[in-house]
Amino acid sequence: MANYKSASPYQEFGRALAEPLTIASIGAVALTEGIRFLYGQATDLLRRMRARREGEAVEGEVFVDGGNALDGPIGMVQIDYARATEQNESIRELSRSLSEYAEGIEPIDPENATLVQSAHALRQLLETVYGRRITLRGENRERSGAKVDVEITAVQVDGYVAAVRAKRVGNVDVSARMRVDTVNAGGETVGLDVDDLG
Repeated sequence: MANYKSASPYQEFGRALAEPLTIASIGAVALTEGIRFLYGQATDLLRRMRARREGEAVEGEVFVDGGNALDGPIGMVQIDYARATEQNESIRELSRSLSEYAEGIEPIDPENATLVQSAHALRQLLETVYGRRITLRGENRERSGAKVDVEITAVQVDGYVAAVRAKRVGNVDVSARMRVDTVNAGGETVGLDVDDLG
């Protein structure tokens, strides 16, 4: 995945512009809540990163409460600080570009393409750092929640191997891929092994 180092703060990295800008369709009220949420998460993340640089102990796992801004719960997330550090300048730049909107200084207009693209870019950076989907309320997009993307490659398997093994999977988007050259006698490979899909 390429580093986010473009001249404009909303040219997104990786899957960036391939995804439709569905944020623009949710209306001013929902967009206002969404931008406040994204800005709040970004500033909290930046504070945590600063604290880590200064040698303070900072929890890697945090609870993310989407409140009325999101279409579903996110819950506990494990922050990828390596990815966050890599994208630090981009997160800071996008946060600055949204600050006056998030703080109510400037009005939020879904027709403002620059604003919508900045919010979309910041959302994707946060999704990458959190490892979770973040979908705003009313957005025509897959629901908020965990994203599990696992790929296993093995030359041979003698015992039991599962790409994803979980007791319960709720609001989760799971992608499990497995490539094995040889499964020996008595071996077993499973892409997804879940006790409860409730």
